[in-house]
Amino acid sequence: MQSPSSLGNPSTTLANVSAFSAIVFLSLNLLLPTRARWSVSLFGGLDRMYAAHCTVGRISLFWMLIHPLALGLANLGDSERLLEIFLPAANLDISLGTASLMLFVILLLLTMVFALPYQDWRRSLRFMGMVLLLAGAHALRAGSDVAVHPPLYAWTAALVLVGMASFLYTFYPYPFLGPRTEMVIDEVTRSKGTTDILLEHDGKLRFRAGQFVYACFRGTDRQNHPFSISGWDGRRIRLSVKAAGDTTSVLASKVKEGDRVPVRGPYGRFGEKRPSDKDEVWVAGGLA
Repeated sequence: MQSPSSLGNPSTTLANVSAFSAIVFLSLNLLLPTRARWSVSLFGGLDRMYAAHCTVGRISLFWMLIHPLALGLANLGDSERLLEIFLPAANLDISLGTASLMLFVILLLLTMVFALPYQDWRRSLRFMGMVLLLAGAHALRAGSDVAVHPPLYAWTAALVLVGMASFLYTFYPYPFLGPRTEMVIDEVTRSKGTTDILLEHDGKLRFRAGQFVYACFRGTDRQNHPFSISGWDGRRIRLSVKAAGDTTSVLASKVKEGDRVPVRGPYGRFGEKRPSDKDEVWVAGGLA
């Protein structure tokens, strides 16, 4: 098998490594939100997995920024090639990569700089599939080493397919196929800034202390939000909701006894490794 032509030039090698790494991390960034059991177990809980998901996104951007810089270094002295790289309108294949990078930067700025309402932030994530699709098309069409080495081409195409399949599953089939239990609000207790909601279930929900669920309440934004399970009396679970955001601030006035609530989960591994089997009293510093 012929070696990639880039191995003789360190800058070109870095450009190709960064391009392939960007595809790997972009695909992983779309794979993790599927909440697959292996990924949750690997990171030690859904909350930690989502923290890793944010880190993976930043690493993806890092490699995407390194890629054009390394290409520029590899082509110093070739003005025509430099114009193609940094003024890509003249080259469609390179323009795909530029569009992917610009879209990714815009999405990150919306997430990190602007305090978007949850539903708007959630909608913005639907463009992440386009970031990978554009980057994948760029890699498969513009990458000289990828184009002439079938194994590398196949690996790149497979990564893009896995990422896109994960993206489509997360936003379309998952809301209907994911783990779900329908519960009924049995009791609502309101106090200053906090609402206790007792949900009656059919006994199929199996959870441990310290876990949380995603719930969607009627009259709110119809999105699934995470809530810690703060109590259980044998047939009902209790969710203690602090008015801390757009949805939780109006939740107290919207929920009522008898409402049906779709619940997903449970998730989380906080408190999984307990030092003993004795009863414990957990004291929280406050609801967050």
